[in-house]
Amino acid sequence: MINKLLNIFINHSLKCSGLLFLGWISLSFSDKLSEFNIEDDIVFPSLISFSDNDTDNQLQGASEVIFTAVFQNTVTISPTIEIPGAVTGGEMISSDGLTWYYTWNISDSGATDGNYSASVQVTDPDNMATATIGSSIDFTLDSTVPTVVLTDTDSDDRLTIYDNIRITATFSQPMASSPLINIMRGSTTVTLTALTQSTTSIWYYDWALTTPSTGIPVDGLYTVTVSGTSTGGKVYPNANVDNILFYVTDDSDGDDKADGGADKDDDNDGILDSIEGNADPDGDGIPNRLDRDSDNDGCPDTIENNFSDPDGDGVVGRSPVQTDDDGKVTTDANNTSFSHGIVIYLSSQVDSDSNSTEDYLEVPIITITSDVSAKSGIIGSNISVTSNATASHGGIGSYQWQYKTSSSSPTWINLSNSNSFASNINSPTLNLATNTGINGYVFRAEISPNCGSVTHTTQTIIIVDTDNDNDGVPDGIDLDDDNDGILDTYEDSAGLNNDIDGDGIVNSKDLDSDGDGCFDVSEAGLSDPDGDGILGDGFNLSDSSSYNFINGIQASEYIGWGYDASNVNPYYNGQGVDLSADGNTVVFGSLYSDPNGLSNAGRAAVYKRTPNGTTSWTLSGSFSGDTSSDYFGKSVSINGDGSIVAVGAFLDEPNGGSNRGAVYVYRYNSATATWTQLGGTVSSTDTSNSDY
Repeated sequence: MINKLLNIFINHSLKCSGLLFLGWISLSFSDKLSEFNIEDDIVFPSLISFSDNDTDNQLQGASEVIFTAVFQNTVTISPTIEIPGAVTGGEMISSDGLTWYYTWNISDSGATDGNYSASVQVTDPDNMATATIGSSIDFTLDSTVPTVVLTDTDSDDRLTIYDNIRITATFSQPMASSPLINIMRGSTTVTLTALTQSTTSIWYYDWALTTPSTGIPVDGLYTVTVSGTSTGGKVYPNANVDNILFYVTDDSDGDDKADGGADKDDDNDGILDSIEGNADPDGDGIPNRLDRDSDNDGCPDTIENNFSDPDGDGVVGRSPVQTDDDGKVTTDANNTSFSHGIVIYLSSQVDSDSNSTEDYLEVPIITITSDVSAKSGIIGSNISVTSNATASHGGIGSYQWQYKTSSSSPTWINLSNSNSFASNINSPTLNLATNTGINGYVFRAEISPNCGSVTHTTQTIIIVDTDNDNDGVPDGIDLDDDNDGILDTYEDSAGLNNDIDGDGIVNSKDLDSDGDGCFDVSEAGLSDPDGDGILGDGFNLSDSSSYNFINGIQASEYIGWGYDASNVNPYYNGQGVDLSADGNTVVFGSLYSDPNGLSNAGRAAVYKRTPNGTTSWTLSGSFSGDTSSDYFGKSVSINGDGSIVAVGAFLDEPNGGSNRGAVYVYRYNSATATWTQLGGTVSSTDTSNSDY
């Protein structure tokens, strides 16, 4: 350019003359020279690359974008990022003058939804001229796309093979289906699976570093990211930006000695790795030498070997502990020293049941002895339910009694002190105060052994029976629930229904079943001198003697068993027990009794009640069949004053024939206090199989 100007100067000097013209040429030359010297000296930095960390350039309001500009030569004046509508003169930073960075905080920049273009602007340091260089980067900002916050349950994100952590992804919007979690070591995917839903916006993944399928993890850095689409169809855009970085180490016990190498006790449990080995009896993917609970029974190997482990963490002594050059525990946090080969690191381990399998390698056997499947009681009484448990080793830790309101209920509820009907809720024997509220409740004990899984005892259903007449006999087995002298079976079946007057009280418990103002006992022609609706005069049910019973004299005698639904023969009638009108004399039959060694000859007996005193019933008379299989006493009856009884023997053959049956009538002689047969034996006129 300078040469060109000089030629112009020469040409003009030759063609023209005069000082004025020469001066003009001189000035023009000076101006042109100055102008073109400036342009020749402008030198802008040479840009090699301009990039950002957002892979899809789809942004949301909470995003941050990091721009990187790499120059060929050192840049002395900071380049700037220019994003029209968002960033003006965003000064980049660098540590070496070659690579420059700028972080665009979108929310702070005031950018709104729309399209943006980012470029680099540089400055010539000689004359401060500026220029935009390189290609721009285009973005789309959409604040409606979901964002995520990743958290985890590990405080320092330094993990070992023992760790089980929960990673939680909290999205800003409800997510469709299942977002994915990606765990990578370097460029290798370790886990790519669906997250588990907590809510539509909160999802989680439980990462067990060691599993049977994956084995022991390799030490190193692991990156966790998530991806997904919102229910509105918006893709979470920062799947490769938002992450958690974990460091997994191969020093599982933290003694600075590598597992399987210099460390002779990889888990500091007091058992040498050479003894524990790489076996994995519990199938959890962790070999015994690294597993502080080798049998997965909930008890550390230290405890099962009777080693000191006051904090129960599976490490000998109280952590943190000191180790020697072989990685073996020498001293704990309490300054307790451990003698190798004497206290710990023994040649053999504890085997409580002497079955040749050491305790730390086997789950204890829990043996439970439970109560019956059903228990009954009268309202106001106490019922005890007992369940005892023993363990082959480790012992039983605790009992917790539970209940549910019916057999069909799926929900078990722990008993607590607020349940007034129960006591001893944490002991082998549960005490229950019966009331109608717990009728049909089912109870069981949850037993937690010190080692092993929680187990439950047999379920026991509680049947609470009423005692309408307060005679100490539950209504379920009381033959006369209201003590009116009329059997319940008759009262509940003789009328049109079992509640004739419709008052909500069944006939067998209603002293005036038809509601006519007259007691049933009187309408039945029985004695009720005091007019209280109860048979007899002054029958004091609070008298302790009324709670006593008359027992059979041999096994399987079935006293008082008369007619029941299984006796389908129409000639089987009558009853196995009967009571006099005043309630003080009772007769019963025992058809399966074996008097004098005669099998099933049967017998009948009459007892008189002593109104007061400790003796309630006194034997007054006894009668029996004279031939095997007479079934004497199948049916009985007594008159009003208790002086005459009739006894049936439905297979007796007093006058020959086959199973004709017979009835014997006896009368009481008060003068001699004896019973004699009244008249002859009454039997069927049919000589064969009448079953009279």
